[in-house]
Amino acid sequence: MSALTKTLLVMALGLMTIAEACNRSAACNRSAQKQAKTISASSDSKGVHSANTTTSGPVRITCVSATDDSGNATPPACIIDAPGTSGVVDIGHKVAVAGAGNVILTCRGSGTLNCTAQIEE
Repeated sequence: MSALTKTLLVMALGLMTIAEACNRSAACNRSAQKQAKTISASSDSKGVHSANTTTSGPVRITCVSATDDSGNATPPACIIDAPGTSGVVDIGHKVAVAGAGNVILTCRGSGTLNCTAQIEE
């Protein structure tokens, strides 16, 4: 076995050991433990159909999409009511939720509305 082959083998084994240690470590798995939950709301001629869920602590919520069929210049958006935040969230923007509690998603716009938000726990 050449010196280069031995060096590469030792490096590969070292990286595998580090990767295995990281897989068992809580610090390395924090991002893997974060889960995303998607909620959707709508509004039509029959009324407002909000989405309701609860969070167990501080989270970030992103308005993923919002559509309406009005053709108005003002773009549709999400409306998020949760601990520490309440108001309009434009598509692609995020808000921070202060703590555990109820999250209510409704849509802003005209006509038939649909909106989706993603909760990153």
